Amino acid sequence: MHAYLAGVCGNQKCPAVIVGGVEDHVHLLCRLGKTIDIAKLIRELKKDSSEWAKTELKIGNFYWQTG
Repeated sequence: MHAYLAGVCGNQKCPAVIVGGVEDHVHLLCRLGKTIDIAKLIRELKKDSSEWAKTELKIGNFYWQTG
C-alpha cells in the first residue's frame, strides 16, 4: 500500500518524500504540486487506493474513514 500511495502522489505531481504507517493508518509526507490543492490530493489518494485495495488485494470491505 505504501508504494502504491507514493505512486498516486507522483501521478498528481506531488512527489512523495516518505510513506509509512501500520495496519490501520498511514503517514505520508509529500511535496504539494503547484496545480493541486490538498483536498483534491487526499480525494485522489483515497479513491485510487480504495479501488486498488479492492481489485488487486481482494479486500472487498476496504474503506477510508470519512473526512
